[in-house]
Amino acid sequence: MPQIKYNIKVNNLNAPLKIGDKVKIKNGDEAQILEEFGSGGQGIVYRVKYQGKNYALKWYHNGTFK
Repeated sequence: MPQIKYNIKVNNLNAPLKIGDKVKIKNGDEAQILEEFGSGGQGIVYRVKYQGKNYALKWYHNGTFK
């Protein structure tokens, strides 16, 4: 899997994402959820397809940065 060279910022949602969901990214593009890698105290890590490549996306739980 390619190494992420920048952070992808997305809008925060209250519910976990599902396989096949599309996440709107601030630059107007979308990333599609392919699978869940794992989860922990801060959030859930997903494998996503973005601009034709696979990336890991960490989706933080609500309240993580309060």
